Amino acid sequence: MASNNLEKICILKSTGGCAIVLHSQTAQSPTVTADNEPSAALIVAGTVVSRDFPVEINWVAPRLAFGGMIGTPENMRIVADAGITHVINLQDEFDDTALVGDTGISVHWQKLGNDIDFSTATIEPALDFARHALDGANNALFVHCLAGRNRSAKITYAVLRLIGTPEVDARERIKQAQPDAVLEDEMLRTLSDRIDRLRA
Repeated sequence: MASNNLEKICILKSTGGCAIVLHSQTAQSPTVTADNEPSAALIVAGTVVSRDFPVEINWVAPRLAFGGMIGTPENMRIVADAGITHVINLQDEFDDTALVGDTGISVHWQKLGNDIDFSTATIEPALDFARHALDGANNALFVHCLAGRNRSAKITYAVLRLIGTPEVDARERIKQAQPDAVLEDEMLRTLSDRIDRLRA
């Protein structure tokens, strides 16, 4: 076991448990155990989550929300039942496509690392997907990353700016929906400048 890279993942503190992932150099999927309860962990396409963790959906506009990972087919159904038709998945850790099932949700996987530099990152495909999604009057968009605080908050800010929301209003909407969202002033200015060039 010493040769494995041991990583403890706590998706949400409210779940009351953490999954243990033992990454192997050769295994296609990690070996899974859990804290005191083997049944507490669920492996989905190589990603481990608590079986009953709740998906977090934070609405910032009538048809736009952001939050943390979906992770399970049950949570994808909850997303669909909330009226969401399109999903932007910013995790580089996990592809949501396997979770869609018969929900009819359209997923765009824009793989961004948690330490991404938004001044140079390729974000235009995600923004094009967002613009197309919100062009449909009956569509709603959910932007998510792993924890729902960093990558998804910033891209949601960019989407709000893209659809014409003023800078201050866009920031306030995100912070009201999720007070722990990470929104650095310099990064928001960078994103606003990029959006202004896209809209020019």
